[in-house]
Amino acid sequence: MIDSVAYSSKFRYKSPCLKFSFAMTTLILCVIDRSIILSLLVLTLMGALIIYSSRASLHFFMHLISIPILFVVISTITIMVNISESPLSSFAIPVFGKFITISRKGFYDGITLMLTALSSVSCLYFLSLTTPITDILIVLKSLHCPAIIIELVMLIYRFIFILLNLAHSISTSQKSRLGNLNFFTS
Repeated sequence: MIDSVAYSSKFRYKSPCLKFSFAMTTLILCVIDRSIILSLLVLTLMGALIIYSSRASLHFFMHLISIPILFVVISTITIMVNISESPLSSFAIPVFGKFITISRKGFYDGITLMLTALSSVSCLYFLSLTTPITDILIVLKSLHCPAIIIELVMLIYRFIFILLNLAHSISTSQKSRLGNLNFFTS
């Protein structure tokens, strides 16, 4: 699906080097600056560009961005939450003689990390949804990336689609045999 969106994108025939440099520059800016405002701006800009270029709906973009959200939220919680012997902040919950606390700095750092990660993912989505993989590989080759890395990228990309096709075939097979209707038939 991502490949077909990239091939039908309005930006399909724009320079892949330009798209690559735009996506990488915004990604690097987000990671270096770690600003909530910049992250929100980049997330919004990339979302708007993806929706405009791919002729997709906001629902499509939200579905794509929801894929890494679980990982990002779990990572953010581990940064925000502290377990200590005594309450460290105004928000402390006693649990089995210890306190689960969230400090203001931890909360701010967690939100900053979450928005930085999501805006970085949106930069990569912009690149992958507007540029076919062959063009990305050409850009990597022009940047003198080692041939082994380019070959690995191509193999991984190809095997992801093979696995997705296999998963779809298994799901269709299970549905045709009335499998996965409930816990006992799965």
